[in-house]
Amino acid sequence: MWAWVKLDPTALRYVALSPYAKDMAENMYRALWSCLTCAIVTVLVSLLTTPKPEAELKGLVYGATDIPAETYVSTFHRPWFWAAVVGVVFVVLNIIFW
Repeated sequence: MWAWVKLDPTALRYVALSPYAKDMAENMYRALWSCLTCAIVTVLVSLLTTPKPEAELKGLVYGATDIPAETYVSTFHRPWFWAAVVGVVFVVLNIIFW
């Protein structure tokens, strides 16, 4: 798109949807067109290829992996414990450096 606009300045009305677009607006529209192209290609490739069997995805994809139970994990090794510790430290540091 950049080369197209450089070679033919009238192409700006197609890229940026306006013949009077400034550089930053032109860049935003290029990003928009690139994002749309990427999304369309991703959907088309996903629809046109055959999916992998679930056995091949085990251990790679969250939905196909068996999640172990956390009953054997101590409180010291659980994420919510460390989230609480970080939250308390955050509040204490805010009070100290207020």
